[in-house]
Amino acid sequence: MYCPACGKELRPGASYCPYCGQHIYRTRMSETGVVLARGAAALMGGGLAFACGLSGASLLVAACWLLYHYASGTAAWVPAFLNLPMETVSGAVLLFGGVTAALLALLLSMTAAATLRAVSGIFARR
Repeated sequence: MYCPACGKELRPGASYCPYCGQHIYRTRMSETGVVLARGAAALMGGGLAFACGLSGASLLVAACWLLYHYASGTAAWVPAFLNLPMETVSGAVLLFGGVTAALLALLLSMTAAATLRAVSGIFARR
C-alpha cells in the first residue's frame, strides 16, 4: 500500500504515513474498486495493443506487396475498397503506397508497444 499524498510505500495496516503524516483512510470497498479499475484498464489496454499490432502487421504485408511490385516493375491491381477505379497502377504510385504503408505499420507497432508498457506500469505500481 502506498501513501496517497507522497507516494511512499507504507507498512501493512498503517493508519498514517510516517514520511508526511497523511492520515490513511482504508476501506474494503475502495481497495476492491482499485483492483477492478486496474483489471479493466489492463483488459482495454491489452485489447488496444492487440488491435494496433494486428493492424501494423497487416500494413506491413501490404507495404511489402506494393514495394515488391514496384521493384519488379510489374503493375498491380488496386483493390476496389480504396475507392479507385479497378485498374492497374505502377511506378511512383506503388512506391508512395508502399512507403506510406510501411510508415503506418511502424507507427502502429510503436503505439502497440507503448500501450503494453503503460499496461505493465499499472501493475508495477501496486
